[in-house]
Order: sequence, then structure tokens, then C-alpha cells
Amino acid sequence: MVPQGQRAPITETGYLLRLIACLGALLALRLAAVYAANTDLVLDEAQYWTWSRELAFGYFSKPPMIAWLIRATSELCGDGEACIRSAAPVVYTVSAIIIYFIGRALYSARVGFWSGIVFATLPGLSYSSLLITTDVPLVLLWSVMLYAWVMLVKRQSMGFAVLLGVAVGLGC
Repeated sequence: MVPQGQRAPITETGYLLRLIACLGALLALRLAAVYAANTDLVLDEAQYWTWSRELAFGYFSKPPMIAWLIRATSELCGDGEACIRSAAPVVYTVSAIIIYFIGRALYSARVGFWSGIVFATLPGLSYSSLLITTDVPLVLLWSVMLYAWVMLVKRQSMGFAVLLGVAVGLGC
């Protein structure tokens, strides 16, 4: 029972739901911005799109994840600039949720919540979410790697070891 005049503490589920609500609103805003921008692909984005037409395990100067991500997005909604770039804000939103889980595992749900919010609202990330670059899948996979490593140290399970290996392999 909470004394009168005081608020009940927020539960872990409460922090996660608040994070998802905030990130959902931010994602909707970013997707609208990508759609409204109506700009052509820049040179690197066009090169990555070209690579996505013929999937491979590597390209001239980059690993394959960017081309695979663009191909998956193109298969879902087409080859327009807004569609191709729409993967960036979605993937960064998933990264912010993973950062929440890292903060929760290391400290508390409150720290995880604020870590996810701060990450999602960083100026560089806000700008990067309007472009489809190699940073998009790289940040996601590094976040997964860090989470798997933290959990592996805490629990030493084969599942987290496999997740860490897969994230490292896909991230490199």
C-alpha cells in the first residue's frame, strides 16, 4: 500500500511500456519525415541499393548487411527513396529497445528506460535515421553483441553465447 500523496513506483513492465510508447511516437515522426523529405538517394545509398539487386556475402568495400536490409525493405514496399530509407528509423528503434535491456540488465529498468530514450534522441542518430547507411545495421548488431555479452557474463548460457557469435558474425 502506497501512503497517500506518494506515487507508486514504476515497475519494469511500466518502464518498458513507456519506452515503447515514446519510441513508437518517435518512429512515426521519423517515418513521416522520411516520407516528406522527397529527396533522391545520395551516392552511397544508391550504391547500396544497386548492391541489393544481386545479394552476395560481401561487396567491393562493405559487408553485406546493408544490401540485405535494403533488399528486404524493397521487397516489402518497393524501390522508392522513402521506402528504402524507412529501414533506418525502424532499426534504430529496435536498437533503442535493446539498449533498454542492456541498461536494465546492468543497473535497473529506470536506467534502461533513460538509456533507450537518450540513445533514440541523440542528434547524430536523429540525422542518421533519415538515411540508409552502413551504420544502421552495425549499431543494431553491436547493441545485440553488447547485450549478449552482458547476459553471458551474468548467466553463462549457451543461448547467449550463440547470440553473441551470430551478432559478431553478422556485424563483421
